[in-house]
Amino acid sequence: MRKFFKVAIAFGISALRTYNYFATRLGHQEATLIGSEFFGNPKDLIPCDDLAVAVLKTSKDEEQFRKSLFNGIFCWPNQLDSIKNFYDLISKSLNSNTFGNEVFKKFESQIKTWLINFPDRIRLKRVVIIINLNPIVCFGAYLNDIIRLASCRNFDVEFDSVTSFKDLSDFNPDVIIVNSESDSGVILSFFDEESFPNVSAVKRGCVYIVKPEVVSFLDVSPDSLFLAGGIIVSALADLDSGYLTPKGSFYKLSYLQMFRHKL
Repeated sequence: MRKFFKVAIAFGISALRTYNYFATRLGHQEATLIGSEFFGNPKDLIPCDDLAVAVLKTSKDEEQFRKSLFNGIFCWPNQLDSIKNFYDLISKSLNSNTFGNEVFKKFESQIKTWLINFPDRIRLKRVVIIINLNPIVCFGAYLNDIIRLASCRNFDVEFDSVTSFKDLSDFNPDVIIVNSESDSGVILSFFDEESFPNVSAVKRGCVYIVKPEVVSFLDVSPDSLFLAGGIIVSALADLDSGYLTPKGSFYKLSYLQMFRHKL
C-alpha cells in the first residue's frame, strides 16, 4: 500500500481525497495516512521513501516542504492553475499523463458553461466569502479566479485574512457566502451586527450558508471543487440549491430570518 503524509493545517483531508480520487479511477490502491494528522513544521515529518502529497496554506510552507521532502507533490491553491498542476502531477505519479488535465478541463468547461448561461444575473457583483466568524476570516485563493471569470469582484484577500465588520460593511458586498463550522444560531447572531442591515447582500437576502460537512472551500479534491464551483455560480446568479448543485447543498438567509427579532 502506498505510504502517505497528509500535510495541511488549514486544508484537512484535501490532499488525501485528491490523491485517492485519482488512484481509484486509475486502478491503484488508495493511500493511507502515516503519522500525525497535522504537521506544523516540515522538520516533524518522518522520513519516507514513498510519495508525500500535501495541500498547503502559504507559499512559505511550500518552500519549506520542498526542502524537506525529496519525493513530494505540493499544492498551494492560491489560484486555479495551481490546482490544475496538482492534479496533473498526481495523475502522472499514477502513470497517467493525461487524466489529471482531463479532470481539470471538465471542471473549467462546466464553470464557463454555467457563466455563459447567466451573464445578466451575475456580472459586476461584489462578493465576500467567510470561512470563520470569530475572528472574521475571509477567503479568496482559487475562488478569486472563478469570481473573476464571472466578471465579479471578491473581497480583497489573496488567500485568507482576518478582517472586521467595518471593512465588510465598507466593501458593501452584493453576495455573502458563509462556509463556517458555526451553528445556525451563531451565524444569525453574526448578522445582528449594527452595521449589517444596510449591507446590500443582507438587504437583498443574498446571504448563502454552506455547511462544511457538505463541502469545504478548503478542500480542492475534484468532487469538492466541482460542488464549490457550482455553489459560487449559484450564489452569484441568485439560484436556489437543486438547480446547479444538489438540493440542500446550501441555503439562503432572508432579511426576515436575520432581523425578525427587530421587526
